[in-house]
Amino acid sequence: MSDACKHGGGQYQKVFDARKRRLRGLWERNGTFYGQLTITDPGTGSKTVRRVRLKDKEGNPVTTTPQAVATLNKLKSQRADDNLKIAPKRTPILNPRRWLPTCESNSPRDYKKSGNDDSLVAIRRQLSGSRPRNDAMDSNP
Repeated sequence: MSDACKHGGGQYQKVFDARKRRLRGLWERNGTFYGQLTITDPGTGSKTVRRVRLKDKEGNPVTTTPQAVATLNKLKSQRADDNLKIAPKRTPILNPRRWLPTCESNSPRDYKKSGNDDSLVAIRRQLSGSRPRNDAMDSNP
């Protein structure tokens, strides 16, 4: 199959050694090796699985399978010694009230019920800080 026909180039691919045996915990994506580690969150104690880009001492991505195996083993030994500096991913918490227009209860349903027909125009004004380009939208029919 030619390179032009391949799809899903951003997916993680399993890594195999010279004897076609699977190397556990090693993944390759776009020519870069990743190691899969289970990391314990020190605050909550919960365990999460992370894929970490494997880099050499200079900070360059490793390019060969033996280098990737050696780097992954170093990360595993650092994890066992509690010297691993990888924090679990944290999804940012978004405040939905920040993006809604101000109303008595800050609920979108109450805002629609308040009799404001131009709710989309008002939301657009509040988010952009300016008037919309089409003034015909502001007129009440």
